[in-house]
Amino acid sequence: QIEDRTYFDFLNRLAPTVEFLKSIGAWFLPHPWSDVFVPGSEVDQYVGDIAANLTLEDTGQGPVLLYPVKTARFTQPFFRVPDESVVFLFSILRTAPSKEVAEQMVADNRELFERNRDLGGYRYAIGAVPFSRSDWRQHFGRVWRAFRDAKWRYDPDNVLTPGQGIFRGH
Repeated sequence: QIEDRTYFDFLNRLAPTVEFLKSIGAWFLPHPWSDVFVPGSEVDQYVGDIAANLTLEDTGQGPVLLYPVKTARFTQPFFRVPDESVVFLFSILRTAPSKEVAEQMVADNRELFERNRDLGGYRYAIGAVPFSRSDWRQHFGRVWRAFRDAKWRYDPDNVLTPGQGIFRGH
């Protein structure tokens, strides 16, 4: 479905979904979201394969989002997206009714991430995907050293993102 919206309406696009999830009590449950940037050249196959098998149980009634993004808009070196002029943000905004389901959704997110990574895609680091230090190094790739040096310089006390496992003290 394609819609034209004002900028505000685009920014506020999930408000009705949030209200619906609140009305059924699901908003207050865990949200192990999956968010990845998919190379534009791979999006049809990647998203098509996933969408063909996705069920309401897989999402927990949450929405599935797919947006094209022009990468020229991203000018910060540490924000990682595929090396193509257009990529797609693909999000499965899951809601889990139990701890066991949440754990399975997180495991599924990891699998979706790995499939996307193998296609040249990147994780959008707002989702629930377990990441090791080596995953972070791979994620930042050629800018890893500059990223690490900036962290040491601007956050020597490791105040920012201590729980992400990106850095182990310095």
